Amino acid sequence: MSHRRLPPLLGMLFRTVTTVKRKPAKDRHLIQLPPSHEYNDIKLDLTHLAKYKAMFPALKGTLPLTYFYLLAQRAQLAMMLDSKFPFAIPGLVHVSNRMAFAHQTESDTPFSVSISARLDPEAKDGTERIIFEMTFMQHSQVVVRNTSVYFARTKKPSHSHDSVRSKTTTRQEKALIDVHLSKTWNLKANVGRQYAHLSGDYNPIHLHKYLSRGFGFKQPIIHGMYLQALTQGAIEEKIGREVTMMDIHFKKPVMIPNRVKLSVSEPSNHQFQLRSGNLCELHLEGGYGLSQTSRP
Repeated sequence: MSHRRLPPLLGMLFRTVTTVKRKPAKDRHLIQLPPSHEYNDIKLDLTHLAKYKAMFPALKGTLPLTYFYLLAQRAQLAMMLDSKFPFAIPGLVHVSNRMAFAHQTESDTPFSVSISARLDPEAKDGTERIIFEMTFMQHSQVVVRNTSVYFARTKKPSHSHDSVRSKTTTRQEKALIDVHLSKTWNLKANVGRQYAHLSGDYNPIHLHKYLSRGFGFKQPIIHGMYLQALTQGAIEEKIGREVTMMDIHFKKPVMIPNRVKLSVSEPSNHQFQLRSGNLCELHLEGGYGLSQTSRP
């Protein structure tokens, strides 16, 4: 395991274009991924944390679970930029993410982060699923775990990127029937740029229609983790307890501007879905866990 400092996101984004010519081995058994990385002495920017909570005012906790993804994304991208990582970064699609608290966190105590990557052995021919597993530690104990799964094609696709997530499953997802909470948001055209400024994720697909078209999208798409933060806040606001686990599956990108509706099942079932349009288009679904009482 190598030890290093966690680099800023924006500088790494510019370097992703240098990976477009990468090609993994044709025999998946010969594909090798970089060794584990560890990043130490990560201090939170409390001013930035306050801005994050201002964008998502419904979040209850001092350190919201979804905030940790901003650090997780930087660690993942740093590993993707490792010369030993064989996939082109612009071709990867984030298809699922699971985050969970393991112990109480402290906003004024530095973190260490470890990350490892492996291939999903169940991937089908012509595709790969790269699984990034991360742990956040304070005082030598794990406080947060994050697992992110990315989809990569190893054969030329016959469709545009905006259908990749929806075609990773063949079953027809049914709408929730025991809805405990529903909430609707009108996402404006500039929300992608606003979240990019906050998160540091200036991927062109989120910024402007003329930029997103170059990557196969007719309109810019909103960041999936923006939607996850909205979902977490809505659940916490309704139920009055902090979300301590979120397991989310991204089905189809949400183009902006757009109108989306969140449906959350009864607390005993811990399920949610987010749809748009006439509610026929499922964009994300997943499950969540709650604290026994509100965290300070």
